[in-house]
Amino acid sequence: MPPWFPPNQVHAESVTDFYSFGFRGQLPTIETPLAPVQIAWNASIYRNDTSHYSDNELGDDLGRVREQGVKAAVEVSTGPLTVSASYKYTDSRFLDTTVLGNGVNAGRDLATNTITIKPGDTVPVQPQHTVKIGAAFAVTPQWVIGATLRGVSGSNYFGDEINYYPKMPGYFVASFNTSYRYDEHLEFFGILENAFDKQYAVLGALVVVQGNKFAQVSSVTDSRAWILGQPLSVYGGFKYKF
Repeated sequence: MPPWFPPNQVHAESVTDFYSFGFRGQLPTIETPLAPVQIAWNASIYRNDTSHYSDNELGDDLGRVREQGVKAAVEVSTGPLTVSASYKYTDSRFLDTTVLGNGVNAGRDLATNTITIKPGDTVPVQPQHTVKIGAAFAVTPQWVIGATLRGVSGSNYFGDEINYYPKMPGYFVASFNTSYRYDEHLEFFGILENAFDKQYAVLGALVVVQGNKFAQVSSVTDSRAWILGQPLSVYGGFKYKF
């Protein structure tokens, strides 16, 4: 059986309870000499409680996990210009003590090749801070140009549930877009993703180095591996509505 297939065993059902509470609204229109200003906003807090949490292909039961945080967003429109910003704070932590087999984490118990997850350890690949800023400008009623800036804070690696290693670095990525509405049915668009060709990691994991032929050839000794984000990319296309 290939090593990535889960074993034939029955796992406890994972159940998540979702809780959320928030507000949204729109402020009274602000009159200015140039154009009226409209401001819409929303804010909420949330909590997700998960039992029998698993984050790997073997379906290991990592106990209970609690994810909680805050979301907020605002959008300001005046004339042809619209500016928006959103922010999300996430705190995701294990609630139980769990012993987990792990032969690659440098913080493991070398005698048993296990790690011990403790209450309060943060869940891997869950950035605490995410922010997005965007702007759109209508050059004409048909032609719109826009830009977005997305920022994500660092997070822990898959396989590092004990938070032994420093987090992966965070990143900011800028993108641009444009669209032209030819008529009520046809619209053309273009997207410039990662405009400044920023190299960044969207996911990190601990991998087996000992016995890995690639690692032997390249003299790699660090078990930390990154999956890089999308490089500079250009897209174009059209949408047609019947």
